[in-house]
Order: sequence, then structure tokens, then C-alpha cells
Amino acid sequence: MEPEKQEKLVAVARVGAPRGLAGYVRLKSYSGETEHLKRLKVVTLVRGSAGAPGKEGRGAPDRDNRGAQGKAISGAPEAEGPRTLNASEGSRTLRATEEFRTLRATIVEFEEGEWGLSAHFAGYDSPEKAGELTGYDIMVPRSQASPLKANEWYLCDLVGLKVLLDGQFIGEVAGVLEGGADPLLEILLYEGGAKAIVPFRSQFVGTIDTDAGSLELLAGWLLE
Repeated sequence: MEPEKQEKLVAVARVGAPRGLAGYVRLKSYSGETEHLKRLKVVTLVRGSAGAPGKEGRGAPDRDNRGAQGKAISGAPEAEGPRTLNASEGSRTLRATEEFRTLRATIVEFEEGEWGLSAHFAGYDSPEKAGELTGYDIMVPRSQASPLKANEWYLCDLVGLKVLLDGQFIGEVAGVLEGGADPLLEILLYEGGAKAIVPFRSQFVGTIDTDAGSLELLAGWLLE
């Protein structure tokens, strides 16, 4: 019998500062939604120098950016309107390989109010102890993340895609960086090994086919 394939993890929220005296910490949802977070129990927490391996942010070129890890990027052809990235809050970089600190933790209770959503992790019963978790990303199996809508992708699925320009593969997506208005695709060019930065906007990025492992670049002049 073949071993069961492990489901890929994506980051769905960032652990923020402690709130109150009982050990609760604020959670910043990367998709902007919270219902899927309130169903979580046992999670993997990841912290690294450049962010978690997969973000849940959703988006596509041009829509207003939200925040995410495990991020999802949504994108549709220009004819269907502008595309958006619900990207991760903060200035983290998503790359193919990073070193991370990980731990398993159990969420015992949630609180929600005008401040947003906060969680209490088992064994973290004081503000001082709970503060040790600040900055970690909550990683869950993809099936527990905020559901993707039509023409949406997780940012982690863009890393490694081959970049197609005028019918030729000219490089691959080496990372996704947090930009100001838009996320930025870091492209490693096959010829010369140089890197180029391409804003994730519909006038620059065309068809994305994760099954075929390709991403269409519409503006070759950005590589100059």
C-alpha cells in the first residue's frame, strides 16, 4: 500500500500581540475572513526570517489587497474585470526555500469583538507566555484554509511556475514579495541567471495555469 500523501500546509493567520490577562493573542487573518479560523483546533505554528512557506492570501492583479499567508491569489482575464491579491499583511517574502522554527499548538478558545479575533493556546496562560507566540504564522492543511473562489490561487502555488513570454519559457517564479499596492513576482531568468521583479497586475501577468506549471508574462520590457 502506498503511503498517504500528506496535504500541503498553508498559513492562514499571523499571531499578533497578547490581549488581556488570560493569555489570549490577537489573530490577523490573511484572507480577511475568520469563520474558517474559528473551526481550528490543533495547528502548526511557523516562524522564520522571511515568512511561512505558503500563504493563504488571495488575490489577482489589480484588486484591492487584503492580507494573507497561504495566500490565495485570484485572477481572471482582463475581460472579466480587474484582478486582486488578498495578500499577506506585513512585508514578508515568500520564497521556495526558507528555514523555519515550528511547533504544534492547540487552540482552546476564541474571542471575537470589535478588536477582531483572538485565541487562547493551551499552555500559554499569561500575557508574557502568550507573547512568545507573537509573529508566528498559523499553518493548516489546505482543506482547512479559506476556500478559494473562481480564478484564485494560493501564493505558494505561484512559486516555481515557469514564466512564458511570447511562447517561450524564459524563467520561473522564484518568490513572491510583498509590495506596496501589489504583490511582486520575483522571476529568475534562465539566460544569465538574473532576477527581475514584476508587479502582479493584469497588464503584466496573463494566464496562470498551475496544472501546467506556467504563468504568462505580458510585458517583456519589465525584464530589461
